[in-house]
This record gives sequence, C-alpha cells and structure tokens, in this order.
Amino acid sequence: MKLVRWYPSTGLNRFESEMEGMFNGFFPSVFRGPGEEISWMPKVNVKELDDRFELTAEIPGMEKEELSIEVQENLMTIRGEKKTEEKAENEKMHICEVSYGKFERSFRLPENTRLEDVDAEYKNGVLRVSIPKTEPAKPKEIKVKVK
Repeated sequence: MKLVRWYPSTGLNRFESEMEGMFNGFFPSVFRGPGEEISWMPKVNVKELDDRFELTAEIPGMEKEELSIEVQENLMTIRGEKKTEEKAENEKMHICEVSYGKFERSFRLPENTRLEDVDAEYKNGVLRVSIPKTEPAKPKEIKVKVK
C-alpha cells in the first residue's frame, strides 16, 4: 500500500475555482443600477510605505484619457471602459480571455491621508496611484510649574 500525502489546501483551491466558475456562469456581470453594467475589474495591489500608500492596477489596452479617478470623503474610485476590438467579417474567435467593457473599483482610504495630494500615473498598462499620509501628530509637551 502506497501512502499519499494529503494537502487540504489543494481541495480548497479546487473548490474555490469551481465556485468562482459557477458564479461567473450565473452572474457574468455586476449591475450597479439601470444601464450601469460592470463587466470586469482590474487586478490591484495596495501597499503601505512610511510616507504614503501606493495602489497599482493592471489596466492594459487603454489610454489614460479613458480612465478616471475620483476621491471623495476618503473613498477613491477608479473607473474606465475598455473598448471591444473591431472584428472582421470572416474572423473566427477560438479563444477569448481578454476582458472588455466598463469597470469600477472603490477603495476606502484611511483617515491619515492627504486627499488633496493624491497623484496618479498611467504607463505601459499599469496605473500607479500615490496617496500621501498626513504627518503624525507630535506629542505636545506642557511644562508644569510647581509652586
């Protein structure tokens, strides 16, 4: 009898993948309201540095003019629409994994951010957003006079 090592995460990863496929089949798009269909969401990384937060989003195939970033009351929203490529009349698609359509991602920003100084750059299909932190409050020393 041969012993086989069991890894619980393998089964969970397969289950997660199957569930995601099932939900994507039933709910291919997210609806935000009448006429507002969100077709896909870009992959995002958010990291914290000493002086700022940095958000990086993969949004290939778009121009910077097609993206918008809105910051309002500590909520930052990135929106855009990736246009579908023109298809030729005699063209047959065999594999189509590229996402097209509208997208929207929102992020709640911490209270210690300077919203007026948010900076963004879009280059080579990658959006980088820098969100500076406020200076930490310095303790105030009060001298007590002893009488």
